[in-house]
Amino acid sequence: MAGTSILSGTGRIRSLALIAALAVLVALAPLATSTPAAVASPVADNPETYALCGRVFPDPQAYWANGLGEDTPHPGVGSPFAKGNAVCAARHYLGFEETIAGLRFMADELDVTRDFVDLIDLSRTDEFDDVLQEELGDGHSEGNGTELGGRDERPLYMVRVTAPENARLLGDAVAPVPMAERDHFAWALSIHGIERAGAEGGIRAIEDLATWASQEPERLLLETEGAEIATEGGRLARNLPVGEVMMRSVSYFVLPNPDGWTRGDVQEGSTAFQRFNGNGMDLNRDWPEIGYTDPSFTPWSESESRSIGRALQSVSDEWTGGIDLHGMVEANAFSYTLLGGSQRPYDENERIMEFVEQAWRDAETRLAWSPIIKPNDAPEQCVEFAGVLPNGDTHLPPGEQCDQRSYGVQYGTIWDTIEYTATGALGNWIDSPIGLDADGIDNEMMLSHLGNCGVGTCYVAEAEQLHVDGNKGLIYSMLNFELEPVDGRFDLDGTNVGYLVNPRRLVDPGVTVRPTPADAVDMPDIAGTTMTGTGDTVLAEFTVDNDGSELGPLDTQYYVAGISGSVRFQNVTHQSVHVGEVRVQRFDDATQRWVERPTYGSDGAVYRVAGDHSDWNYPADGRYRVIANTLQPMRIGYEVEISTAPVWDDPVQAAFDVSNMDFFTELEPYLARGTTLTAVDVDEVLSGERDLSDFDTVIAVDGAFLPGFVTDLDTYETYSQGLLDLPATTYTASDAQTMGARLADFARQGGNVVLTDDAVQAVAFMDIGLTLDDVAVEGVYAGHAVFSNGYDHPLAAGTNNPGAAEGAGGRRQTAEPLPIGYSIEDGEDNMPNWGITTQALAGVDGTVVTTTDGADDLASIAEIPVGAGVVRTFASVLTFPTTAYFHPHGLSSYGLTDHGYTLLDNLMTWQNDAQSTAPDLADDDITWMDSDVPTRVMVDGSNRLPEGFVIG
Repeated sequence: MAGTSILSGTGRIRSLALIAALAVLVALAPLATSTPAAVASPVADNPETYALCGRVFPDPQAYWANGLGEDTPHPGVGSPFAKGNAVCAARHYLGFEETIAGLRFMADELDVTRDFVDLIDLSRTDEFDDVLQEELGDGHSEGNGTELGGRDERPLYMVRVTAPENARLLGDAVAPVPMAERDHFAWALSIHGIERAGAEGGIRAIEDLATWASQEPERLLLETEGAEIATEGGRLARNLPVGEVMMRSVSYFVLPNPDGWTRGDVQEGSTAFQRFNGNGMDLNRDWPEIGYTDPSFTPWSESESRSIGRALQSVSDEWTGGIDLHGMVEANAFSYTLLGGSQRPYDENERIMEFVEQAWRDAETRLAWSPIIKPNDAPEQCVEFAGVLPNGDTHLPPGEQCDQRSYGVQYGTIWDTIEYTATGALGNWIDSPIGLDADGIDNEMMLSHLGNCGVGTCYVAEAEQLHVDGNKGLIYSMLNFELEPVDGRFDLDGTNVGYLVNPRRLVDPGVTVRPTPADAVDMPDIAGTTMTGTGDTVLAEFTVDNDGSELGPLDTQYYVAGISGSVRFQNVTHQSVHVGEVRVQRFDDATQRWVERPTYGSDGAVYRVAGDHSDWNYPADGRYRVIANTLQPMRIGYEVEISTAPVWDDPVQAAFDVSNMDFFTELEPYLARGTTLTAVDVDEVLSGERDLSDFDTVIAVDGAFLPGFVTDLDTYETYSQGLLDLPATTYTASDAQTMGARLADFARQGGNVVLTDDAVQAVAFMDIGLTLDDVAVEGVYAGHAVFSNGYDHPLAAGTNNPGAAEGAGGRRQTAEPLPIGYSIEDGEDNMPNWGITTQALAGVDGTVVTTTDGADDLASIAEIPVGAGVVRTFASVLTFPTTAYFHPHGLSSYGLTDHGYTLLDNLMTWQNDAQSTAPDLADDDITWMDSDVPTRVMVDGSNRLPEGFVIG
């Protein structure tokens, strides 16, 4: 996933730490250098070679002696987990065609594996005929550009790994599960073709699982653990036998980017792996997800993402988990396990966290053989990394001990690990309700990117063995712990919590797009080759006349719902030294200029991209053209499609019905025994009908202190458009004073008041020595807390666990911006982060627990003593969704991170000694109100959906 911003600023891609790591590895292995072209890995695709190698895909550090297999004594240097005979140790990256040949051998011929492996060619199988459209190119890659301007399209493959339907691999001990009822998993291998770590590890995991199921079904899946595992969370879990795993699960390993892979395949005479596909599109930005979407992305416009996505969704309605396996240049940890953003209910959060914690523990053992890996308790590095990404800040004071090795694994949100996040990622789609609705994450491994000789093709056997070992550990850990999931409970130690309800819901019925007329006819596609000149070269020019007003010469039977243009630039081995682009444009009569929608930029100069792509859906009637623009004259091949259907899956505006109140109703089923959540009607508190002494804790989140009431700190048009879209209320400043007094009395008598997001303003109405002047809101990239004072305060408990990543300056992310609609483009700080100034807190004997990134004088978490109780504030955790930015696939109700859950647990836990002896813990009757303001945000004025396309 690591983005092209690695090269921002200095433009350097190697740090002293990276150079040192590579130097250590190369010194240990004379052959660990760039390998000449046409050298095989090798791969066994016939019985004779398999007998010689002991594996179809031998590992880089294969050490077995022929005939001894895993009984071969380990030589003491290298990975003890390596597989395969030493004579066949891998000497280069797996080639595309040899990999397919090896997988086909496993699926069709090899007795050891063929009952457990199916190789699925999406370009030929009829298994997915109902969802794949051959005429649109489904089942194939978009194709690298050939030297003659054509396309080198490759088939798309998936590998299914499971036990036969009725196989009893463990006798009567474990009954096989019917295929349709098995847990389904998806593993994406190197969606960025230059990041080979995923494919190198995932392909070999296929062989492990199939071989063990056939030969050693009693073998325990996790090689680093015994039969029972004491988890980081404290429960005793089973280490499952491989036979049981294979009878209970179905794994789909997908190879999503043949174009990026083959462009660096030495066996094909290629020299540089490619991040993008042949269209110059980043396939890890091409997946639909709920929440903010970068307007320049066109989800599922590419055949690779569309084909794989539709095929996976057709396999099953229920998926359990999946990982998108990536690579990166360097970091303070060899592997980052990335927890993406979504509306993640508590049970899912707990399952994922147990898995990632156990994967971290597995890696502490599995990767320890390498001289560049240090244990989690070793000191941090002191040399900062070059470039911007990943963040390499050291938090050690000057003079502290340093260790320039990398930690094995760290886990955390995408922002807390690699310092940015993105929309359209495959891992988020796996996790999303509009994707697979599974427990989905991403993972990054260093030394698998441009840092490998600048083109990703230099092969260092020790680094690749780390990739193999590390990715196997991730896959096996997820399989084991998702098949034996934790029964997570939100444990507030018996706290009775009342939550103030904002009864207004943000609702949009969505847009229904008029279907294509039955008699509509596609315009003929336009294709050819040409020499570009300086400036714009017009490839096609035409008129859209859908309403039949005779704007142009076209017959009105032609109906246009989508326009797509693609080019292949002059190139050698699919690499172009020229930088160019293709754009679809519309002539704007008002300005007398050609305009275009935002278009994805592939950073072609860095990756020597040989193709580009541009789309436009639902064009208004008028003049259009498709142009190519190159820095210097060059030969290009081009294709222009003018379609009666949209050229990518475009909902325009999907329906949604959201509120941050959903957090509480979704949390309630997972409360620990003795803990309660009660919905509290604000009107009943104001009238005195609801006695707050029924509770230990009362919490008000964003928009819930006094729903619809706006203070003099009117920042809602800047930060909280979603709240402004809700039905108006009539609450006054007098009501705010009354509500503040009720909360203050509750605290003075021994209760705990928790105020999050804009409800922090309530302190100004509680007569506790604070005013609105003491409250401030900062725009931030994502909700967070900076532990600038360390982790010793009780409210910080559980946030500094072993292996947990820490963002710059001690930052921990608490809420995700994307699911609830906040834009993050170009590092924008759009999400509101409410807090109290540290100076004001000192004046009321308050405690600053955490501060805000870039604002050390603003407490993001604070605790204020009030009588026998407390008031606790939390800057950004349950922020209400916003409608201000592009959100075509709808919005989520909330986007808590694991740290968000942990900190909320800490803040809400309390025992009120003055609690009523017979508390009323039943929910108040709430009258819900839906908004009626359409929230559709178009890409820009030039791409506004014409009303002729809209039904409702």
